[in-house]
Amino acid sequence: MLPKFAIIKILLQSVLRFTIFFADLYTMWTVDENNHFIYLTIALIGLLISTAMVNSVPESWDYILIEGAPIAWFLLAMQSLKSLSRRFHWGYLLIGLMIVSFISRLFIQQTWLDILFIMLLLAFFQTAFWAVSRQVLLTGKSDFNTIIGTLAMYLLLGLTWSIIYLVLLFFIPDAINGIPEQGWVDNMSHTIYFSFVTMTTLGYGDLIPVSTVARVFAYLEAISGIFFIAIVVASLINSKDRR
Repeated sequence: MLPKFAIIKILLQSVLRFTIFFADLYTMWTVDENNHFIYLTIALIGLLISTAMVNSVPESWDYILIEGAPIAWFLLAMQSLKSLSRRFHWGYLLIGLMIVSFISRLFIQQTWLDILFIMLLLAFFQTAFWAVSRQVLLTGKSDFNTIIGTLAMYLLLGLTWSIIYLVLLFFIPDAINGIPEQGWVDNMSHTIYFSFVTMTTLGYGDLIPVSTVARVFAYLEAISGIFFIAIVVASLINSKDRR
């Protein structure tokens, strides 16, 4: 197990290097309304890869991958989201609270800190989805950046539902058959997998909702996934007709 101060040092160094790298990238490729969704999509894909790696690293690195890595990816996402609306600048407040929650949990092992961090993730994904959908669906554009924006919306929708399942497992640990009763850090990769499999109505059958609430959430997500595709296709067709 790494000492707590060593974990904090590694996190801060990683965030600093990450910020410096993308600051250099930013000088070469300015984020604007013509490419901002590319940054957001890269950040979300990086987040998915980070959570998938949690079972392949030492236990002491779990929280760095699940909490530290998202903070770094969210900083990149903010480069995209802040260009959508000035009102979304308060997203930095959410990221700041995530950092405080992350450091606090290294010293104070309290369930409410886990729930706080998860709710902050949920708030970030929901507000990001709202901000992206406003520009993708309401501006009437159908260029490459807009198409990438629809992908970002789809990823945000799936991630939002995955956090909802995490919250559910806090209160009903056996709500989804196939997901072991363990910490949310270890379960996040499972809920993300279950979320996207459900949203695409793929359903491999390895993870099955068994509680009534889990089943309700599952079919609501399946409906939202199908509805999302219909709305996006209609929006892109209408924008093309206007041109």
